[in-house]
Amino acid sequence: MSVKIIICRESEPPFAPDAVVVEDDTQRVLGADPVARERYEDVGRALERAEAAEPEEPGSILVREGAPVTFHAIVHDLESEPSWSEAWVVDALYRVLGEADRRQLSAIAMPILGAVHGSLETRRFAQLLRSALCEARLEQLEKVWLVAPAGSEAGDFEALREFDLELRLQD
Repeated sequence: MSVKIIICRESEPPFAPDAVVVEDDTQRVLGADPVARERYEDVGRALERAEAAEPEEPGSILVREGAPVTFHAIVHDLESEPSWSEAWVVDALYRVLGEADRRQLSAIAMPILGAVHGSLETRRFAQLLRSALCEARLEQLEKVWLVAPAGSEAGDFEALREFDLELRLQD
């Protein structure tokens, strides 16, 4: 099956995705919802839960149900320097693609993992994504929206040219 890859800015969504990938860390700080919500829980109990929470494994994904589903790609460990690893990005990519296909999702949106809160180059991410897409045995996934960071250029995505690729990078 051929996957269509649409590369555009976050402000110009090309479709409504079934799942959204979020770059996150082992303690789930970076991918936290920035909107403060009122909680009806004892502060002491909340602190106990926070202290007892086990960190996620780098390279794993954490799935949050909803519409759309959210895949938290754990590509950072804030106790490491640097906080991210290319190997963790690769592991998370394979897991995201596998979970999307297992859930029979047809469309996902994802940022350039390792670049949102790290320094992975867009060009290198495109190479990693190409490898993951070529090796994955996807039966359901039809579209991937790559959320392009500011300053991205068409050449950054050269590694993806063999796919049905649509670039929408006008600022």
